[in-house]
Amino acid sequence: MFFPVVPQKPSPENMVRADAYFRAEMERTGENAVETPIEDMLGPDAEANFTGFYRDPADPTQFKPVDFEGGTIKPVYHESPEGGKVLHTMFANPVRGRHP
Repeated sequence: MFFPVVPQKPSPENMVRADAYFRAEMERTGENAVETPIEDMLGPDAEANFTGFYRDPADPTQFKPVDFEGGTIKPVYHESPEGGKVLHTMFANPVRGRHP
């Protein structure tokens, strides 16, 4: 089970960059934003700026760090009553299958 994943040092600049990336992709494709590799949006080694923990299956009282190398960011946008999209949240995911 994963627990909330947050940037190690929250960076408003990186959040703005990721939002701008997703908005540009939505404009370009005409489709909703899709989960995208962290590196594609924030550059090489950007995964090091993310931390998270999961319960150790061998000992559920212990937590292990999540490795975000090769991970993705998934945005969630809602339709605005005034038109357009409003960013509701975005979160980082590790590579599927890397952690139990």
